[in-house]
Amino acid sequence: MGDPPRPPNASRERAEIRAGWRMLGVAWQVSAEVLGGMALGWLYDQWEGEGSTGVLVGAIAGIGVGLWTLVRGSMRVLNQLEHPGEKARRGEDADRKGGA
Repeated sequence: MGDPPRPPNASRERAEIRAGWRMLGVAWQVSAEVLGGMALGWLYDQWEGEGSTGVLVGAIAGIGVGLWTLVRGSMRVLNQLEHPGEKARRGEDADRKGGA
């Protein structure tokens, strides 16, 4: 028969767990941006005495900003999973160029 299944790489598994927590943070940020846009729209509606136009515009703006944040955060996490040590190497290179 075949070889028995190998146990998962512990460092890879830890990196994936950290990525999951980062994505959870991005999800909370997106939710806060949508709610923040709605709150600003509601405040505008209260100030102007309008209907719910401000809430609608604020919600749409919050969704737009939230999607932008979601895409950027997802791409950053994906890049960190694919190239785990790249950030540290960049920092070391910058220290060498700048300095001492």
